[in-house]
Order: sequence, then structure tokens, then C-alpha cells
Amino acid sequence: MEPANGSRPGSRPGASWRVVALVLALALAACGPSTEPSGSAGMRVCIATNADGLAPHTFNQLATDGARTAGAQVQVIASHTASDYLANIQRCIANHPALVVAISPDMASAVGSAAKLHPGQRFALVDAMPVDESGQNIDLGNVTDLLFKAQEPGYLVGALAGLMEKNKVGSAAHNVLGILGSNHSPAVDAYIAGYIAGAKSVDPGLTWKVTYSDSQDTAFCKQLGITQISAGADILFEVTGRCASGYIDA
Repeated sequence: MEPANGSRPGSRPGASWRVVALVLALALAACGPSTEPSGSAGMRVCIATNADGLAPHTFNQLATDGARTAGAQVQVIASHTASDYLANIQRCIANHPALVVAISPDMASAVGSAAKLHPGQRFALVDAMPVDESGQNIDLGNVTDLLFKAQEPGYLVGALAGLMEKNKVGSAAHNVLGILGSNHSPAVDAYIAGYIAGAKSVDPGLTWKVTYSDSQDTAFCKQLGITQISAGADILFEVTGRCASGYIDA
């Protein structure tokens, strides 16, 4: 969240990104032998990214940071398109890590396929459960589903935005919020719903403008932010790793 046209601190991950890093660190610790006090220290982990690669402000980057913070030896295999997912997960498995981490709900099918083929390999999947060929959720004993109550941090950030609007802090003068989400998914929709609910809890009269985009073009996403600001948005809030930096730069 950034005040539109106002001063702002350096770019920092939002609450949900930090949760991913923390939970991944805890997942690594849980995988470590109980006889080792250091838990995940030195554990070999392979992270298969989604199509965002290691762009700033993405789950991919934060998951990598979280694993390294936990002391793991981290290999990262970056995907460029969805067609890379299964092959890259297989590349991870070929190196026999203690844990393979997949960073996106759209990797659920690839994880489901790989986990069934390799029951002895442990996996972690962010924001989703693995699915089968028909798209149905499947419960696999070797997959840890890293699921979050995204509406809760969204609510807290929304309450802060509402207070800024209510008290006319900085550039918050129009009582309008700008929101950018990646195309609808349970995690994105819950985060935005929590944000709006939190904002309205302290400033019931505010309005908001929501745009959805899966674009990875930061210049395009910056223009989306500029358009919202031109329409009166005072504060910009994004739930997308694909072009967060462009939108925030607006």
C-alpha cells in the first residue's frame, strides 16, 4: 500500500509476503531431523518458481529469502511460462532435495502430478492444494499446503488506509482507494475483500476502484495506477506479484 503522489519509504514486502517467508522457514524446520537442534540448517531445498521468476516483490523472491534465512541450501529453478512448471519440478526432484517448493496456485496440477510419481519426495505448495488431471483437489501425504487467511492482513492494511482517508493524512483527500489484483483467485479475492472491509470499518463513506490484470509489463501496470490516481484514488493497494513495482511507482 502506498499513498498516491505522496512520499513513501523504500519498497518493502507486504504482510502476506512476510508470512510466506516465515511459514516456509517453519516448514523447513519441521522437515529437519528432530535430533538436530538447528532444524533446517544445511537442508537442501529446491524452489521452482512460477512464471514471475525472481522479480522483486514476488512470492518467489520471498520464499527464497525465507529458505535462506532458515539456513537451507537453496537451488532456484525459474519458470518463464506455465508450460515450464512440471519440467522444472522434475529438475528439482532429480537433485534429490529434502523439499521441493512450488510458488503459485497455478502450479497445483504440476505438483499433483509430480507428487504422485515421486511419493518419497516432500513438497510444499503456496496458496493451493495439489489437483489431479480433472482439476479436483487431492490430499497427498507428501505435499504440505501453505494456505493463509489472506483476509486478515488485508483487513489490517485496509483499516490503516481507512484511517488515513478519514483523517486526511498526506495526499488522502478524496476518500477513494485504488486496488490492483491479479485475475480472480481465492487468495486474491480474500485479500481484497479483507482490505475493503477493514477500510470501511473506520471510514464507511469511502469508495474504491478495483482493476484486475495478469500483465507482467511494469509500464502497463504503472499506467493502471496513474489512471486510478487521475480518477481520485489517494492510496494504491496491490495484490499481484507480476507488476507490483510498476503499479506502486505510479
